[in-house]
Amino acid sequence: MMFRNFTLRLLLISAAVCILLFPAYSAQAETEGDWPRVIEHAQGQITIYQPQAESFAGNILKGRAAVSVIPSGKDAPIFGAVWLEARIETDRDEREVTILDIKVP
Repeated sequence: MMFRNFTLRLLLISAAVCILLFPAYSAQAETEGDWPRVIEHAQGQITIYQPQAESFAGNILKGRAAVSVIPSGKDAPIFGAVWLEARIETDRDEREVTILDIKVP
């Protein structure tokens, strides 16, 4: 059971980082704004729902995203959440925000 939980956590964290940093990774996403995002993986299907901001102070944005995993060979999803912390840079003239780095604590 402990190994399964570790594998599941590792899979969720990897998926969250891939989805948030590399929007093109999700073949199912028509545009960058499409949610939820789905990743097909050898160990199962991962769905990441639209992240929700929790706080924004200075250049630090903190939030969370709901996730679900359907392990290979199973029908019922396992639900959870991933917390995120990003350092951002804001270009006010261009009205753009760039994610400089992201942590999944």
